[in-house]
Amino acid sequence: MGSLRLSGELPLLAFLVIAGVLVWRGRRAGVPMATIALRVALSAWAAALVALTLFPLPLPPYGAGDVPGLSPWIEPVPLRTIGRAVAAGWTSPEARTLVGNVAAFVPLGVLAPMLAPRWRSWARVAVLGFAISLAVEASQLALSLAMGFPWRVFDVDDLIVNTAGAMLGYVLWRIGWLAYRHARPAAG
Repeated sequence: MGSLRLSGELPLLAFLVIAGVLVWRGRRAGVPMATIALRVALSAWAAALVALTLFPLPLPPYGAGDVPGLSPWIEPVPLRTIGRAVAAGWTSPEARTLVGNVAAFVPLGVLAPMLAPRWRSWARVAVLGFAISLAVEASQLALSLAMGFPWRVFDVDDLIVNTAGAMLGYVLWRIGWLAYRHARPAAG
């Protein structure tokens, strides 16, 4: 008999509730539908990120013994995982994971500046991407330590590629914003 797992449907259910509340409150407050749609899109991204990074969650029995040293729990050497992925080739599972980690944070870099002017600087988007990535990595480490086995590894390279993904999203947003401003007819 296999071990039990807590499935990724939990973040989906949470998203549906949050999206409903965002729409309901936004409509009551007279928030423009475009803003409501952006808020729902950002919450969909957050739910997908949680589902991809924290689920499925193994449940007891874990089948692990004592907690060994930190080496299977933390990869602290910058560029080691990235280097392995590049060495394995761009069609390898490692490289696909690397590209997926970049792609996972692109929506953040696009949506944050669309939602609030305070996120319209590359430095703030970089800090936001890094902070959210750090929260994900810390959550994975905490869950692994709580379960007693390295279910997910805290990898410094994930911080690098996730932040790069947010920055790529910011660049895409910036290009779109500049194109929009250039194409918009001047008020006369």
